[in-house]
Amino acid sequence: MKLHILQTGYTKVPFGQFFGGLEGWAGLKGLIKFATDKKHYILVPINCFLIEHPIRGPILVDTGISWEQAREHSRYYTGVAKIVLDEDEYILEPEEQIPAQLRALGYECNDISTIILTHLHEDHIGGLKYFSHAKVIVSKIEWENRNKKFLGLVPQIYSKSILPIRNWQLVTYSSGAFYNFSKCEDIFGDNSLVMIPTPGHTTGHSSVFIQCGSYQVLLCGDILYTLRHLAVEQVRSIILQPELVQDYIESVQNIVGLHQLIPNLIVIPGHDPTEYQSKYLRLFFKDGALSEKELLQIKSYEKRIFNDSYTLIQGFIPKFVPSSDSSRIGKVY
Repeated sequence: MKLHILQTGYTKVPFGQFFGGLEGWAGLKGLIKFATDKKHYILVPINCFLIEHPIRGPILVDTGISWEQAREHSRYYTGVAKIVLDEDEYILEPEEQIPAQLRALGYECNDISTIILTHLHEDHIGGLKYFSHAKVIVSKIEWENRNKKFLGLVPQIYSKSILPIRNWQLVTYSSGAFYNFSKCEDIFGDNSLVMIPTPGHTTGHSSVFIQCGSYQVLLCGDILYTLRHLAVEQVRSIILQPELVQDYIESVQNIVGLHQLIPNLIVIPGHDPTEYQSKYLRLFFKDGALSEKELLQIKSYEKRIFNDSYTLIQGFIPKFVPSSDSSRIGKVY
């Protein structure tokens, strides 16, 4: 089984959205900070993933953003979105669009018959417009909460982003326990692709486990923005729904537990702007698979930034580095 990381551009976010969950970026206060902090922007990648399944064919996990979301933002989004979202929040080049990336790997959009969604946020469902023919799998609880608004104000999704899809498969995690998780959904009944519940970023957020032979991969969606978020007592993202804080903590702790139980598990976050994505994941998965040497390098990197209790070693706690020019776009150190 091969895995390809398809980066559909970038999104511009405040540093605190990613790393301020322990510093007041929560609930209504977090939403206000998100809407008003214009001095601490960072660019983070928007990822979706192509799985080349030896029996089931090509499968997508998430779909990134579309051209309209990025290049026609003010026409695509209306209402409250115009207040809390910036016109230039997404950056997408022509060659980064999903159809172009699939074509480079030898596929057309019509070749994708199955899509798995970690959750229903805009930067994960924008590309659904290219796959109106496909079956789209998402957790039932995520679907049932699709119209819920953050703090009763901001929609989580916009109907036009999911409108093209007619074939939805809603999963209830009915396949029993999976390692330290009490329930899961074994998509094909052979443990090759398994959805596990990881609520916290959203009510029905899922992560996707992939069996790749000598190693395994966990696609974490947005329950882990970055690898460093495994250190949940040191690094947390924004959580707008206070009732999800405990779910968020428990989900991260469960991923840590899974990581401990499976020695060759590779954790892939949704939007990691650090060297973990740029120097390791994107480079090593360029051909769809990890070599033994690449696997060892990733494991060595993990040991370099975490101690045995998954606490970040001094020097790896994220810090904001301001831009040296007038762009207002800083970096994560």
